[in-house]
Amino acid sequence: MTAIADSQPTESPGEAHPTRWASAQRAVLGVVIALLVIGLLGNALGRGYVLSYDMVFVPRQSFLPGFFGLGGGLPRAVPQDAVVAALTHLAPGWVWQHLALLTAIALAAWGASRLVRTEPLWLRCSVATLAAWNPWFVERLYQGHWALLLGYAVLPWAMTAARDVRRARPGAAARLLLWIALGSLVATSGLMVLIVSLPVAVIRTAAIGKRTKSLVLLGGLVLQLPWLVPSLINPALSSGEGGGVSAFGLRPEGSWGTWITALGLGGFWNSEVVPGTRGSVLALVVAVSLVILAG
Repeated sequence: MTAIADSQPTESPGEAHPTRWASAQRAVLGVVIALLVIGLLGNALGRGYVLSYDMVFVPRQSFLPGFFGLGGGLPRAVPQDAVVAALTHLAPGWVWQHLALLTAIALAAWGASRLVRTEPLWLRCSVATLAAWNPWFVERLYQGHWALLLGYAVLPWAMTAARDVRRARPGAAARLLLWIALGSLVATSGLMVLIVSLPVAVIRTAAIGKRTKSLVLLGGLVLQLPWLVPSLINPALSSGEGGGVSAFGLRPEGSWGTWITALGLGGFWNSEVVPGTRGSVLALVVAVSLVILAG
């Protein structure tokens, strides 16, 4: 018994310290993300429904042909509306609305911080904050584009899974496809996730075989079929008007034009959801600083 007890490893204070420090870092990062959620949502976290432009949830949603791209217009919210309708048969719509908003903010901040998890704590908190508290995110949050924000929040997680696919790690392809599925509730976010993650996973890598590459590419395409097929067969596709470009195109925020606005992550078409500070000199300074830091 003495020999067995003597042979078991003991943990020195110096070895235990990194574990405690890592736990403290995770706690600090968790507080930062919680503050982001509270700051961005505020009273929206209470019971009830939040009505904000395009974001409308109801207690129980019936299925309509347009939810599957079978209506008269283009399938802009396919399969988003069908998924929400199915979920409201399990719980009231306000539950899923709150969950979607919370998930979008938390996933964006947490996922971005994981991409730099080997960096100092201050940098991880800065990256988490910037991921969820930037003009692009805030303007679309006020507009009610919750499904697009979910796709945006999925990006760092899909990127991590794509890197794991590239390194031939077990289960990585399935994880990547799951993230792509979550990000493909609407066409815009689905394409965004595909464009960012698939090249990382399959281009110029010898670690994985053609079968895995084909599985990832085919799976990503299949997940876009709910909106892609109705788009191709819908007659509304060929009757587009050029006025839509000017109405929904990039809008300058300030006197410095569209390029600086875009580089500063702004430029949303609806001026009513744009914070007033976006026209100040501070927005210009932040945009230039972001470009320099990114470079």
